[in-house]
Amino acid sequence: MDKSCLLPVHDSTSRNAAVKCGNIDSIITKPSINCLKLAGINLLAFGLELCASAGFTYIPPILLKHGFTDKSLTIIMGIGPFISLVLVPIIGHWSDRCQSRFGRRRPFMLALGIIMIFSLLIIPFSQEICTYYGFLNPSFGLAAGVVLLDFSSQALMNPCKALIPDIFHSLEEQSSGFTTYSCMLSLGGCLGYFITSLNWSSTFIGSYFGGQEKAVFSLLAVLLLILLIVNLSVAHEKPLEERTPSYLSSANVDKNFNDFKLTKCNEYNFESTNKGLPSLPSSKLSKAINGFKCHAGTNAFKVDKNCGTFAQSSLLPESPFQRLFLKHEGYGFSWLLQTKNMFKNSFKEFFSMPPVLFHLFIACLFGWMGIMCHDMYYTDFVGQVIYGGNPQASKESVAFRLYDDGVRMGSWGLLLHCLSAAVYAAFLQDKLIYRFGKSNTYLFGMICFTLSLLGTVMTESIMLVNLFSALSGLGSAAITTVPYALITEYYSKKEVYYHNSKHRGVGEDMAVLDSAVFLSQIIPSLFLGYIVEYTKNSITYMLVAAFCGCAACYFSYFVTFTS
Repeated sequence: MDKSCLLPVHDSTSRNAAVKCGNIDSIITKPSINCLKLAGINLLAFGLELCASAGFTYIPPILLKHGFTDKSLTIIMGIGPFISLVLVPIIGHWSDRCQSRFGRRRPFMLALGIIMIFSLLIIPFSQEICTYYGFLNPSFGLAAGVVLLDFSSQALMNPCKALIPDIFHSLEEQSSGFTTYSCMLSLGGCLGYFITSLNWSSTFIGSYFGGQEKAVFSLLAVLLLILLIVNLSVAHEKPLEERTPSYLSSANVDKNFNDFKLTKCNEYNFESTNKGLPSLPSSKLSKAINGFKCHAGTNAFKVDKNCGTFAQSSLLPESPFQRLFLKHEGYGFSWLLQTKNMFKNSFKEFFSMPPVLFHLFIACLFGWMGIMCHDMYYTDFVGQVIYGGNPQASKESVAFRLYDDGVRMGSWGLLLHCLSAAVYAAFLQDKLIYRFGKSNTYLFGMICFTLSLLGTVMTESIMLVNLFSALSGLGSAAITTVPYALITEYYSKKEVYYHNSKHRGVGEDMAVLDSAVFLSQIIPSLFLGYIVEYTKNSITYMLVAAFCGCAACYFSYFVTFTS
């Protein structure tokens, strides 16, 4: 017997729906997940982690070689995250409401990608650029390039992550999407650290560009450009439909601007002498007036409060030039007002986030503080503590050469860190989540990270140090996967988790977690440099990372993990 669709057939509408629905087998069939598509929409995430990992491997040594102190180094490393903390929630807000025909996320991915490419070129060529233009100090140009790279690499993560639930709608597909995202980040880091571990000075590329750093950053800029183009071509997202009523669209208002005149307004409707505009209910009168103000300028129409009618004002411009000026003046005023309200609403929503999101934010904050301290200062730790080098020694000295060797060897440790994170996320983490749940899997990853950092400071063997660095990758895999999967599940059950918080978008909530990444760099920059200068030992970076890992394990007990 045929399996008919389980729908009532009491009327013709239901019968038609039953016919269109087809067999039950087609309803319960598990949707197939295209692995190539998952990888394609995460290519930019792969590229930004490739550039960020390789770039920030060299940035602390480059700054120290140019005469920056540990205190100024940590301050510069905190400026970019501070800018991101302010702007990324706004970017998430804008991208949730972007109505471009290219989609909501891709315009922001393109703009931020271009900024990142320019920053990759500014850092190694700051001396040449500042000398050519003659109005910037090379040290200032270098610091500006570092800030731009830091900001763009982190701001890009928001549209990259928000693109996944935009394209994939089921929770299973989204979970696979975020797992792929974590794998691509880890693979990008692997390739980035592999590039920095090679000696490019003795190759043709190093000779052509004029040194190790210039060769690496130029290669990164080219690779990021290619990956950006491919990602934007593969990710076909559906544009957000225009929700503005047709009678309030800019085309209709501009078309009927000159000859519009309202003649009658009563309790139920108002009529227009223009035949092209339909009658409008009185409940929408205020919206209509606001719509006309937005496109025609604040003084274009006047309202008669006594009789409820309005007509063309005597202040209407006479010439086309005046009309054009007032039109754009209205746009500019409207944009400034929207920007002001956006800042206000974004910070209001940030400080009034739902309890489940706040607990997740705190756990991620300490976890990211530990991971950032490890990833950003690990090569400096190996170069100074394990190898006994000195970045501020003369370039011909043994100490300077030992430091460079330590930086390259530290890159191998970070390569193992990313490789273990990628393998763990791809082959083991989903199975552990299925077997033990998200809570235990997340806690396991952070415990492994903390123990690895404690082992790092207790040995001087470069082999053991790099093995501990590989073990710390399990924490990176956990923190880049589980929290964002929880966000999509919270968002899918807003009536349960967000019952007191309405109108929140998934991009805004992910921007909240991104803020934890930014704060994880801002907070250490306020005190870490002073501690390192006081102790005169780079082992402080690893000790702070271990402490933050312990705190992340503790606060994970307060996180609401869904089944």
